[in-house]
Amino acid sequence: MRPVLALAFVLAALSGATAEEPALCRDPAPQDARAAAERVAMCNLATPVATTKWTCPAPLGPMTAVFYDTDPGTVRLGYGGSVEVGVQTLSASGARYETSSGLVFWTKGSTTAVTRPGAADAECTLG
Repeated sequence: MRPVLALAFVLAALSGATAEEPALCRDPAPQDARAAAERVAMCNLATPVATTKWTCPAPLGPMTAVFYDTDPGTVRLGYGGSVEVGVQTLSASGARYETSSGLVFWTKGSTTAVTRPGAADAECTLG
């Protein structure tokens, strides 16, 4: 393994990244603004502006949301051994993020609604 790749893997592991992330993070920078914003959040290429912890019902369980000041805004969601990146979408109230898998993370104050395709909706509380 080349030293740079080994370092990327070690840094990803220390940041809580999964084994798949170093390959994604080594790919050339995307030209599309949405894909570039998602890459920043997934690969932790910028300093997060906020991190929040949520208590969600099973099967989600505890969820961590790491927010990035990208354009469009992004959030990195960690829950149940999964990591997904949501991109901010239009919302009349609160902050709404949607992942490529269809998960919607919609936060309003101290609660957030999480919807996933094929799963029951969940309401999570801050803390």
